Amino acid sequence: MRITHPLWPAVREFSRRLLREEGLVLSVRAERTDEVNQLLLAMADLQPERLVFPEVHGHATAGLTLHRSHEGDDVLLGQSSVVEPPIDVLWLPMEADEALDSILEASHDLLQAGYPGCVGCAGSVDETAWDEATHRQRWKVHISNTDGPPVS
Repeated sequence: MRITHPLWPAVREFSRRLLREEGLVLSVRAERTDEVNQLLLAMADLQPERLVFPEVHGHATAGLTLHRSHEGDDVLLGQSSVVEPPIDVLWLPMEADEALDSILEASHDLLQAGYPGCVGCAGSVDETAWDEATHRQRWKVHISNTDGPPVS
C-alpha cells in the first residue's frame, strides 16, 4: 500500500498497536498464520527486551480482528470489514487479506526503523493520539468523491 492511500494512516496505527501493546490477540484466516508468526519472530529479534507477544488465532472464515484480552475482558481494538464497527474500534474498510498484507508490510517497516523503541521513527503521527472519528470522516469524504475504494 502506498503512503498516499487514504487508509495508510489507519494501517500504520493498526501496526503500531500490534507492535507496542501487550495482551493482544490477532485473528486471521488460518492459512495466513505462518506469515503473522514470521512477524512475531522479527519482533522477538528486534525487541529482545519484550517478553510477551500477541497471540495469533487462525480461523476458517475470512476476517481480521485485533483484540486485547486482559483478566477475562475481551476488547475489540481493530478490524477489517465492510461493516462499520463502533467508533472506538480502529476500522480498516477493506478485504481482510489485503488489510493483512498492508499491516504486515507496515509492521516490518516500523520494526526496521526501530519502532517502538525510538521516538519519531514512525513519523510525526506516532506522537499523537489516534482519532478514529476523523479517520472515518476522511474515508467517507474520499468515497463520496470517487467511484469507490482506491486500489492499493
